[in-house]
Amino acid sequence: MKALFIAAAAFSVLVLSGCASQGELDKTNIQLKTLEERITAVDSRAAQLEKTRTDARAMDFARFCFSNNMAFSEGSIYAGRICQRQAGIMVYQDGKQVVQPLVWNVWKYQ
Repeated sequence: MKALFIAAAAFSVLVLSGCASQGELDKTNIQLKTLEERITAVDSRAAQLEKTRTDARAMDFARFCFSNNMAFSEGSIYAGRICQRQAGIMVYQDGKQVVQPLVWNVWKYQ
């Protein structure tokens, strides 16, 4: 029994001799934590950029009418339609007036 225990202990020492020391383990843990922090920062930045892009797209619809992948400013007439804001609607969000998007309406020549 004692010989079996000694053999198992010797085997364990041989197998574990390739393992990292405590200092190497601490260094690796610090590197992992640093990488996790960087990944979190990159995720946060990506979310911020996506929100900015979405907001910019919403602003485009507030500034332009689109037809055939072309942008037209307010008052533009194209194919019998005029680009203008919807009248009579006011929307407020967080105490500020939200700019209504431009839409195509039928243009009646005057």
